[in-house]
Amino acid sequence: MKNKFLESLIRGIDVAGTVDDIKFRYALAKNRKKLMDEIVLLTEVIKPLPEFVEYDNKRVALAIKLADKDKDGKPKQENGSYVFTDQTKFDKGFKELKAENKKVLDVREKQIEEFTDLLEQESSFEPYQIKEESLPKGLSPAQISGIIDLIK
Repeated sequence: MKNKFLESLIRGIDVAGTVDDIKFRYALAKNRKKLMDEIVLLTEVIKPLPEFVEYDNKRVALAIKLADKDKDGKPKQENGSYVFTDQTKFDKGFKELKAENKKVLDVREKQIEEFTDLLEQESSFEPYQIKEESLPKGLSPAQISGIIDLIK
């Protein structure tokens, strides 16, 4: 199973875990724990470096500084984005900020590319297999398809 499918398997476990069968739920819980360990590792490797966080804070500060302000002096936002009457002023400042931080941005871009490649690789997750004959009665097709990779 590829790393990019680990989270969907967690969702499948969550859906199937509503069945009232202790042994089955225990098997699902074992798999969920193993999966979460893998996901935590993946989350750790994609965290931005402190230099990128510093750059991003400067980017946000620039946007806040140059954004239009409401009557209370707070920056205006629409659909989660700051509003600028003078977009070119922000664009100029942003272009300068990116130029000053080119190395940091290049490192982040490479980090994202490597992470994307990692998601395409086979996971080291070893499932705790559930025998088909051990499946509780009454599982829906949706519940079964969500955990199909765990069924032996």
